Amino acid sequence: ENGQFAGQYPDVPFDFFPYAGIQRDVCLYTTPRAAWLESVRVTTAVSADGVATVTVAGRVGGVGENLSVIVGCMSRQTPKVIAGGHESISDNFTVDIRIPDAELWDVFRPNLYDADITLLSGEDVVDTYKQRFGIRTIRVTGNRLLLNGRPVYLQGFGRHEDFPIIGRGLCHAANVRDHELLKWVNANSYRTTHYPYSEELVRLADEQGILLIAEAPAVSVNFDHLQDENVRRELYDRHSTALTELIDRDFNAPSVIAWSVANEATTNRPAARDYFATLAGHVRRLDATRPVTMVTCKVEDDLVMDAFDMVGVNFYPGWYHEPGLGLGEPFASAKASMRHALETLHQKFNKPILVAEFGADCLAGLHSLPAEQWSEEYQADLIMTLIDVIRECDFVIGEHVWNFADFRTAQNFPRAGGNRKGAFTRDRQPKMVAHFLRRRWAVPRYPVTEPVTDLESMMRVFLDPAARGNRHLAPQPGDPDFGDDGGLGALQ
Repeated sequence: ENGQFAGQYPDVPFDFFPYAGIQRDVCLYTTPRAAWLESVRVTTAVSADGVATVTVAGRVGGVGENLSVIVGCMSRQTPKVIAGGHESISDNFTVDIRIPDAELWDVFRPNLYDADITLLSGEDVVDTYKQRFGIRTIRVTGNRLLLNGRPVYLQGFGRHEDFPIIGRGLCHAANVRDHELLKWVNANSYRTTHYPYSEELVRLADEQGILLIAEAPAVSVNFDHLQDENVRRELYDRHSTALTELIDRDFNAPSVIAWSVANEATTNRPAARDYFATLAGHVRRLDATRPVTMVTCKVEDDLVMDAFDMVGVNFYPGWYHEPGLGLGEPFASAKASMRHALETLHQKFNKPILVAEFGADCLAGLHSLPAEQWSEEYQADLIMTLIDVIRECDFVIGEHVWNFADFRTAQNFPRAGGNRKGAFTRDRQPKMVAHFLRRRWAVPRYPVTEPVTDLESMMRVFLDPAARGNRHLAPQPGDPDFGDDGGLGALQ
């Protein structure tokens, strides 16, 4: 909004630091002189009897004679080659491969395959490419998000690529640490707020079975500054190009389960309606296999969310409005505000809702009894209280706490050394709320219908920190300082 971040340094209209420079690896590669494999897309479908159809489609660049492709698949779990296909081509190709008893990619079960593509000119090998993929389905139906035909509840965070000293620079050690912490806290997902994350991070999510909502670099789009139709068209062209590049890059990533076109635009302005409806159609034409969403902060007067498959909402009762415990029931006003917001959005759009951001700033080590803003007690109790409200609403498909870790912002008076809403500190140590989330998220949101009978699955439940019902070393209900429902109990 106008003036929301006015006067901060550097002067940017968003709440994260504008790191500049080359932040990731730059790679140069060569192609054959005549013809080469220019692009590859893998789509998967699974029938009721467990047979997967893998469609490998691609485009050949350059010019060649008597071209053909050979495509084969190999499971990374069981080293066996799956029969592939062969096709004579000129420029584009499509090869279907059937895989009986397919090993599905799922949350914390990252079953992966490789498609080996060989481009031939006559009998000569011209080019080869190996494309990793996972077999899984994702769709929205009614008030549920279905992964492989079963409801999945998204529990996790919004994040930033931000770390001390290196800023947004690519750091493999920090990425591994972050994903280990995600598994430790029993999170299963995050949104790539508010820009595409590195390819290395997406591949890591593929390898660990973590779900991603991939977001375009479009935050705080303000239509008050887009009254001129030519300016709005220029922005749309850049916006749609950024989404095209994102989808081209991450189409084959099984971890990416949805595309988010923007975050916190002024979606209550009339011009926003056609802009985002057209943009949603553009994304669906590029990829019909994933849901499309965006994240609004306009609860009462949003004009665009009916154009999307699911509603994302950022809402901060107890922090930016309705602050403090209150004089009666703790957080009574914040709870009522969250409940009203979710019911209002669902009644208006009749779509499943992801609570994409909620939370409170917290200075690690600051304690207060009774709980006051900025203390660890306040952050923990507010977030856990709001999760109770969120889960009262059966149409909500996920809760993403803002934020995974503290991060750097521009300098301004509401930010005490950056944004401190992290469940972890900027150097990745847990605050109090992280322990509560770990315990709450250890228990599945939806009932698990399939029985665990084989030894491997039993051991996974016993050993895997994200397995159902495994509460580990976190404080348990009945402990003297914790309530039976996982709340702060006596500490409240």
